[in-house]
Amino acid sequence: MKDLKKSEALIEMTKTIAVTGKGTSKEEDVRSKYLLSVDLEDIRYQAKSGLNFPFRVPEMVEHILQFFDDNCIKGTFFVVGKTAREIGSLIQQVHKTGHELGCHTYDHLQLDRMTPEIFRENLLRNIDVLNRLGVDSVYGFRAPDFSLIESTQWAWEVLSELGFRYSSSVLPARNPLYGWDGFPTCPLRMDNGLWELPISITSVIGFKIPFAGGIYLRFFPKIVLHQFCRKHLKRGSPLVGYIHPYDIDTAEKKFKVEKNPFLNKLVYYNRKSTFTKLEFLLKRYVPMRFLDYVHILEKNMEKSNINA
Repeated sequence: MKDLKKSEALIEMTKTIAVTGKGTSKEEDVRSKYLLSVDLEDIRYQAKSGLNFPFRVPEMVEHILQFFDDNCIKGTFFVVGKTAREIGSLIQQVHKTGHELGCHTYDHLQLDRMTPEIFRENLLRNIDVLNRLGVDSVYGFRAPDFSLIESTQWAWEVLSELGFRYSSSVLPARNPLYGWDGFPTCPLRMDNGLWELPISITSVIGFKIPFAGGIYLRFFPKIVLHQFCRKHLKRGSPLVGYIHPYDIDTAEKKFKVEKNPFLNKLVYYNRKSTFTKLEFLLKRYVPMRFLDYVHILEKNMEKSNINA
């Protein structure tokens, strides 16, 4: 945890700026911001028989783009390179309509299954696909399954070396898949200048839950989500949420994604509620692209005359 320990002073600084708005104008205030992202991947690759089923990502991306347009928002898409190759024209549309595009690895491979060298090559392939589709600059990254944990924090250095400005890859809680319990819940700037924007969590009867995305967003009622959001924002951190194309796909034929029958049921649970809940949250919190939020954090640091 070398980088994290060295950055402890920045944790309190970031909280102070976020909670008080110190040194900010109205436009630069980081309070009540909602960083909504799309993890653009093909769920079929997560199942042995998945590719025998129809490819539904293009239709879902079109629905998401229409939803964003209807609600006048710009979002951030973390894109798997292999999927981007299959829907190149849609990726170009996402870019042309003002949404941010970031990397989600080339093939949705978790960080603990790679070495730093393999990760670097994987990212370069991911970036190359986006560059060929007209995305000149890529500054954001999200690790598959939030697999940036204590043992894979070497990824920050690789990201910095390749010119990334931020990562949103840490789930700061224990989790059945990946999680980093004890990691700060606020944005954190590393010594190399890279920002980590952790997924939003809240505590429910002693359990830390990433309430703002995926199955958790689909599971909890709107009023409960609203309470979680208000509680989280009081700590001064932005709402960091996410959806996948399959989170809105109510017509997808069911296939086995998870070995556990209960977990597999959750993959398909209450997908019809996703857009309704997002619309509810978007009326109450200010949506913003991840990179725009990082710009505000950096500008606030400069105004506060704090040297990292």
